[in-house]
Amino acid sequence: MKNSFLLSFFIILFINNQYAYSENNNDEIIKKDFSFLNSDKRLRMLNTIDEKFLLNNFENSFESLIKVSDEKVVKKIFDSKMRLKKEIFWTEDVLSLIKEYFYEDEVLTPSLINEQYLIEKKINVSKFNYAGLLLSLIEYEIYETENKKENKEISKKILNYDENNNLLEIIFQKKDFNSLQKYIYNEGYDYPDEKFYENNVLVREKKYINNEKFVEIIYFEGSMKVEKYFENENKFLEIYFVNGIETRRKNF
Repeated sequence: MKNSFLLSFFIILFINNQYAYSENNNDEIIKKDFSFLNSDKRLRMLNTIDEKFLLNNFENSFESLIKVSDEKVVKKIFDSKMRLKKEIFWTEDVLSLIKEYFYEDEVLTPSLINEQYLIEKKINVSKFNYAGLLLSLIEYEIYETENKKENKEISKKILNYDENNNLLEIIFQKKDFNSLQKYIYNEGYDYPDEKFYENNVLVREKKYINNEKFVEIIYFEGSMKVEKYFENENKFLEIYFVNGIETRRKNF
């Protein structure tokens, strides 16, 4: 088990002379479940058949949690308020991902998450509002030369909300492509109507007839569209139009 080698960096533990980690045999970690408590009766290690957990204290009162399984090793670092500050992932004994969490004041949900994918050489930066809802997601590619490292933006997603945190629109931008999804809230309806644009062209919309019925309209080039009618999420009718004239309908 490859990750047992990584675990050896974090723990050498003997428990009642029965369940011990052996440095001379990295492929043998006891497969019987057990837990280990410190002198304060706080959990410091948990061993199961599939995963191993180790808790550490730092001098600055941070704590770390190491989780080991056959697939990966995860180290989690918390602040004194037990908010997650950093996650470090190893996959197949290779450092693969570093996630950093940033907070504002005493808020328990992060305002920003930075994800660095070291194998793919990409970075994702996510921002959140006070309610923990995603505000934006920007994806970067990492370009490295002999002299410098540069992050190049490759895509951006922006989400806008109203004062009640109802989603109003999702804007997506990428090279040679953009999309916009809009949500329209109507009084008396449980769900919003939707409009979806690609490269500034309306391609799809969804309109509620009542809280149980809605129509989905798909637009094609050449003045053709299809209206699909649903009731309780079950499609019961399709109508095809060309230049505004009905050409065919199908019942389900």
